[in-house]
Amino acid sequence: MIAKLYDFASVEDYYQRSSSRQFLQAIRIPTLLIQARDDPFMTPEVIPEVAELSSSVYLEITQGGGHVGFVSGNNPFQAEYWLEQRIPEFIQQQLNTIK
Repeated sequence: MIAKLYDFASVEDYYQRSSSRQFLQAIRIPTLLIQARDDPFMTPEVIPEVAELSSSVYLEITQGGGHVGFVSGNNPFQAEYWLEQRIPEFIQQQLNTIK
């Protein structure tokens, strides 16, 4: 649907032209990639293989999270946003390695 909406020839054309996948091997700054298996916009085929990643890329695949959701908690009025915890944690881990 997205492919047709934005004038891509196909789903494959969309991912080929819009993906940053071909650049992952060249990344030299520690970079965290987070992908949920249940993301409705991303199929398992778009998740990069370990061989495609530089040693500076950390790929974390979660079972849930949807499309950039990663919301948890039992009370919808007091939701917990996992990314708000994970990203600073990753940055702190990287800072600890350069001390």
